[in-house]
Amino acid sequence: DPMYGVPDHPMPDAISEAFLDGETARDIRIRLVQKSQEGVETLRIVPPSLRHQSVGHLLRDVTRLSFERVEICGDGAGLEEVPDVDLRRLRRRVSRFDVALHGPDAERHNARVGQNDAFEKSLDSVKRLKTYARIQAGAYGILDDISELVDYEAAWSTDSLPGTPAFRLADSGGDLSLLAAETAKLPDGATRSAIES
Repeated sequence: DPMYGVPDHPMPDAISEAFLDGETARDIRIRLVQKSQEGVETLRIVPPSLRHQSVGHLLRDVTRLSFERVEICGDGAGLEEVPDVDLRRLRRRVSRFDVALHGPDAERHNARVGQNDAFEKSLDSVKRLKTYARIQAGAYGILDDISELVDYEAAWSTDSLPGTPAFRLADSGGDLSLLAAETAKLPDGATRSAIES
């Protein structure tokens, strides 16, 4: 049958996949190969994937599959143990890499993730990705506290944070009316535009 293995429903152009703790690298590889063979064009690797014990090997494997675009986001500190040579392999296959920041500075980010040097490791991962993989890499702020928008704006405007401003609400959600009120206090610029768009 020439249609053997072809899904009887159309595949989406893009999917999100997470490498979960306790999940074997083999099971993840099987799932990724299947999605690649089904014709998915864009693979988005999402949290908590970068904390998986086999993240370096899995990212290398992703580069061998037929996805047209690979976008990765999450905790950049998880890349600390990934050798530079493995980051180089991402060069032509990863379209975008965004590191999550749980605060606009080391003190707040480290306190929220429970690791003393996580902020520095996350920013270092962006530098390593730009240097070795030569891919578009930046950061996005996770808004645990809406009042921190002003501090994020200050950090991005002084180039203390890489890339252009981007945000996500924390898993706990947030009050969008408070977000709108805080956004109105920001000066015109990239941070305000990121929230308003």
